[in-house]
Amino acid sequence: MPSIQNLVADLNNGSIAGVGASPSSDDENLFRAISAPQKVKYSFVHMKASLNGNRLSMASALRSIDFNGSYLHYDAAWSTIANMDVNRRIIVSGNFSGCMFKVYKVSPGVFKCAHISRPGTDSDKLVGMMAAYANSEGWTEIRAVPTVGLIGNNGCSGIICVSYLITNVRIETIRLEINSLGMIVGKTMWIDAV
Repeated sequence: MPSIQNLVADLNNGSIAGVGASPSSDDENLFRAISAPQKVKYSFVHMKASLNGNRLSMASALRSIDFNGSYLHYDAAWSTIANMDVNRRIIVSGNFSGCMFKVYKVSPGVFKCAHISRPGTDSDKLVGMMAAYANSEGWTEIRAVPTVGLIGNNGCSGIICVSYLITNVRIETIRLEINSLGMIVGKTMWIDAV
């Protein structure tokens, strides 16, 4: 039986076969620029991740204290950030079609996840700006997840990244390739000690 406590492992082993609805981009618990010159901002909403049959559901917890993670939004012109800690162990982000997903360690028990846009002809400009900002803040990159070239292969019409903090011992991250029905058609998992 799949469980939230084994979320990434269950996504990887196929016990969870699909993904349901995600929070609206209008729902945000934190939305503000961290570094306007380097195009880095907070943009996330608390969510209550749960399992509905064999699908992962992500309900907005914008006005609720009952949450277990955050949904990290996408912005075409920015790198967006969400906090990960013992209160928000699960970070989910969608709308990838070539963007980069990164996980950083900020301090013991405190992490940041980034959805880095890669628009147009200068696709790595924001990736470089995010790296420079993280370096200036002393953040340590734990994981970089590319999403280039996956849309259109094997029925993939969308990409979702999920990271789960397990008791400050490790972070499990999975990149899910999703078809138009929300079913998982491809996946890659990473486990990083923290």
